[in-house]
Amino acid sequence: MLKDVARMDERIGKLRHHFDQANQDIQEIETSRKKITARGGKIDELEFDDAPSPPPGKTSLPPGKTDVPSGETGLPSGKTSLPPPSQD
Repeated sequence: MLKDVARMDERIGKLRHHFDQANQDIQEIETSRKKITARGGKIDELEFDDAPSPPPGKTSLPPGKTDVPSGETGLPSGKTSLPPPSQD
């Protein structure tokens, strides 16, 4: 009978360990869910689709203004256009 009680104690210990591990897994999942929810909220705040877009052919910049300073194309010196894309 003492062997049976010892065996039951061992099984209870294993079951307790199993429940502790499951509880830890649930806590980690909840942490991931909170992080994903926070990131999703930040993305929702951006809402690019809800921003009004300028009519076709128009820019959102004031007349005479460009987003690149005059004479600065961002291209290597002496270049005025990019080469065609490679056909890899």
